[in-house]
Parts: sequence; C-alpha cells; structure tokens
Amino acid sequence: MAAIVIVLLLFSWLLSSLTEWGRNHRNDTSDPFTDICGKTLGTVFRFCVPVFVFMIAVTMFAGAGALLGDVFDLPIWVGATGMAVVVAITLMFGFHNLVEIIGRIGPLIVVIIGVVALWVLIENFPALADATENLAKYPPAKASENWFIGTILYSTAILIIAVPFLTSLGREDTSLSSTVRPGVLTGVIYAFVMGTCALALLATLPLVYDHDTPLVTLGINIAPWLGYIFSAIILLGIYSTAAPMLWTVADQFPIKSRRTYTIVCLALTVVALIGGLKLPFAELVGFVYPSIGYFGLVFFGMLAYRQISLRLRSN
Repeated sequence: MAAIVIVLLLFSWLLSSLTEWGRNHRNDTSDPFTDICGKTLGTVFRFCVPVFVFMIAVTMFAGAGALLGDVFDLPIWVGATGMAVVVAITLMFGFHNLVEIIGRIGPLIVVIIGVVALWVLIENFPALADATENLAKYPPAKASENWFIGTILYSTAILIIAVPFLTSLGREDTSLSSTVRPGVLTGVIYAFVMGTCALALLATLPLVYDHDTPLVTLGINIAPWLGYIFSAIILLGIYSTAAPMLWTVADQFPIKSRRTYTIVCLALTVVALIGGLKLPFAELVGFVYPSIGYFGLVFFGMLAYRQISLRLRSN
C-alpha cells in the first residue's frame, strides 16, 4: 500500500510534467530527451528509449499469447499473431486515430478491472488475515527484493517508454488545465485500481501466484462467462499498450511517405511478433521492466533537477 501511494505521487507528477512539456513546445521541433537532459545524455536516451519501447511491444505480444494459452489452452502463436495483426492495422491509421481509439478503450479497461478486483476482494476479504503466511508459502515473482526500489523502477519504466507519446499528446493541446488536471486524476484512479487489484491478489494468492495472468484466473473463478469478458478486457489493455509502443518506434524513423511508413510499421510488427513467440512472457516482464526502470530513474531525476532549478531562478 505504501508502494501504491508512491506510484500515485510519481504518476501524477510525471504525467502532468510530460504533457505540459509538449504543450509548451507545440510550436517547435524540440526533442524532450535532449531538452531535459542536455545534448550528450539526451542523445543517448533518444536512441535507447525506442529500443526499450520495442522490448515492451515484444512483451505485449508474448502476453497476448500467454493469456489465450491460460484461458483457452491455445498455442502461444495464436494470441501473439492475432494481436500483431490488429496492432499493425491500427498503426496504418496514424497517431490521431490511435489516440482516439485508446481514449475510448482506456476508461472501459479501468472500470471493469476495478469492478472485478473489488468483487474478488469483498468475496475473499477474510483471507487477507493469512496474507503474510501465504506470501511465505507462495512467493510471487519479484522485480526487486526491495519494495521501495521495485516501486521506483516500476514507475520510471512505465513512464520513460511513454515520453515520446505523452509529449506528442501534450503538443496537441493548448490548455494547461487540460494537461495537468488529467495527469493528476489519472494518477489517482490508477493508484486506486492498482491498490484494489493488489489486495485482491493477496487475498487469493494460493490460487494465482503461479499464473502468468492472475487477474484473468480470478475472473474465471468468479464465473466462467466473467472470465471470458475479463480476458477480452485484458487483451484490449495489451493492445492499447502495444500499439502506442510500436507507433513510438516508427515515429523515430525519418519517414517521408505513407508507403514507407506502412512498410516500417509492418516490419516492426513482424520483428516484435518473432520476439514475442521466442521469449517467455514471465521472464520478459522480470527482465525488461527493471532494466528500463534504471534508465527512467536517470531521466526523471534530470527532469526533477530541471524543474527545481527553474523554480529557484524564478524566485
């Protein structure tokens, strides 16, 4: 719960800061990495982040395969390939349509995940008394042995890969209130749903600790039909992550024509799909997110330093 409070604070600050940066630079071609970190370090980030983003897309394709494997006992390639096809088609429509699609999917995902997690928590609330004992018996996978470090790495990993997307989103808007307030509100909602999910998983740890998709397992145990609906929602969540990630990578190429953009998107999707088929989902998550988190820690440390310096100068 302490970790989730930290996530709330970090997400609210970082989402607001990144979209506000985009709004302030909507009339120029500045790069957020070089502007915030300086030319040398910023250039390193500018080239490394697309690689990290691509690794997340690989993880998402592997996750789609793992999900359909858990729920329907299908081969991994079915879910991964199906997700890759849908993402590739979406990328053909460009950034504006991608934002529109994700904007409609996002609230639906949050509401349904929150409702299912709350339902599970209420049904199994007495089992929370055994959480400490169950954690010793059924230890879940960890990104870090230290909860505080794991929290920071999680937050910075999630947001460093979204820097190009969020700053582009900020450039689309001209109102300070429409970038800062949604950033804070998103942090609050995200933390609330995350906290509910964490408690639901703790209350049902013996059932879900060894599953790649534990929340789906919980939905199936409530009712098979709910499990299928929840699986569809999780797939939408995977889609709404993978599509912006591959768009971010494609956007780094000096593309001058629609045809070239299409070829780049298709090539990136195919390579990410191959990676998702070859590498196991659980191991990808355990390696990719903490590794990216350390880079994110440096970038957001520079962002904090920049903001504090500007405030001191203004005073």
